[in-house]
Amino acid sequence: MRIAFLTTEFITESYFSGGLANYLDRVGRALVRQGHRVDIFVVSDRNEQFDHEGVTVFRVKSTLHTHYLAKKLRLTLRVLLGSFALRRAVLRRHRACPIDIVQARNYRGTGYALAKTKEIPVVTRLSSFAPLCGPPTDSARIWMNGSPSISS
Repeated sequence: MRIAFLTTEFITESYFSGGLANYLDRVGRALVRQGHRVDIFVVSDRNEQFDHEGVTVFRVKSTLHTHYLAKKLRLTLRVLLGSFALRRAVLRRHRACPIDIVQARNYRGTGYALAKTKEIPVVTRLSSFAPLCGPPTDSARIWMNGSPSISS
């Protein structure tokens, strides 16, 4: 099977924050050892594809405009833009190499836009809770504001 994962963090990224990134790394490599083909799509500041221990990693650029409304709705826009950027990248890959199933995480809505297309089955992993409004956690604050390697 070709299995894809959608995420906002992975161990190859300088800003990854721990549990989810390590989970995806371990599960991805284990699936490869079992003979599956694994693609990881991670929201990034650039578009790039590379191999990481048998797992194909796609960095997917997501842009955020800086006008007044974007500043007021920064997190919501970042979530939506990231989700739609991941959808475009996954569908492009699916057309080249059909994907059998996608696992998305509930945190920050990575699979929201892809699930709407119904082209590929999307399974959502419920791993954490973070509201789209209210004070963000430290890791969410880094993700929202970017790090030195991520442009806002």
